[in-house]
Amino acid sequence: MQKITTATELKIAIQELEIKQANDWNELKGQFIESVESLNAGKLIKNTLSELILAPNLKTIAISTLASLVTGFVTRKINVRKKLKQVKKLIP
Repeated sequence: MQKITTATELKIAIQELEIKQANDWNELKGQFIESVESLNAGKLIKNTLSELILAPNLKTIAISTLASLVTGFVTRKINVRKKLKQVKKLIP
């Protein structure tokens, strides 16, 4: 910044800084509003789902997860049936 030597130069510099401050303040408010909107729960869920849909290995992950769930379900059913048979043997 240049050295200010007169009152007129000082006033001009102050006005320039005030304009810069007003512009910076408006930009900051805009960024804040944008940040608040992006943190909205609905938008977070929507963005997460859209990222999942666009994931290249989504089908693999979905199939793997589904297979794990089915395996766990079937295993539990088998174990419950075995326990029921054992209990029935104990009861005369």
